[in-house]
Amino acid sequence: MKGRYNYTEEDDIFACYIAKYGEGILISPITVSKTRGMKESSFKARVENFKFFEGKSKLTNGAEMSRKVYEKFKNISQADHRASCLEILGISQ
Repeated sequence: MKGRYNYTEEDDIFACYIAKYGEGILISPITVSKTRGMKESSFKARVENFKFFEGKSKLTNGAEMSRKVYEKFKNISQADHRASCLEILGISQ
């Protein structure tokens, strides 16, 4: 039986991006989940953490690591956030 997935800060950087800006071709729940080795439904649940921080979710709290990533990325531009995501994927612009 496969164990529980342990989220990383990199996973949260993707989740934060999608919560703030929506999906794109290279940054989508299916792409991220497949490249990161998790279930798509699990990743979508992580995106909800960031929607909570944005006041757009019915969750009552968010993960502490997600809160730290949100604080780091909440005020950077979409272009810079996207560049961080693409760098994690190993894609240069």
